[in-house]
Amino acid sequence: MTELKGLPNTDLYLISEVANYFRKTPRTIWNWIAAGHLTVEKNVGSTMVTRSSVISLRFNRMQKVKSKTIGIAGRLPATPTDDGLLSADSGKSKRRGRAKRV
Repeated sequence: MTELKGLPNTDLYLISEVANYFRKTPRTIWNWIAAGHLTVEKNVGSTMVTRSSVISLRFNRMQKVKSKTIGIAGRLPATPTDDGLLSADSGKSKRRGRAKRV
């Protein structure tokens, strides 16, 4: 069985246990459940998150997010502009009418 530090070695977890493990709010865990990232078993009066879905989210989905490449300092990758200079602007200005910096 895969070890999850900070979680008991059981098959089902409370929403609050999963929230503490991922350092998120219970509302975020409910959103992940609604999005299909976590699976649950519903019993009378309680909803429990399955261990297998926590492992899958932790070791499979989180690794994919970490492996994505981004530009320098977390910005978008630089793209060439018409004048040959590189620009990291996404093409959307934060304010209306503001010219794009190059």
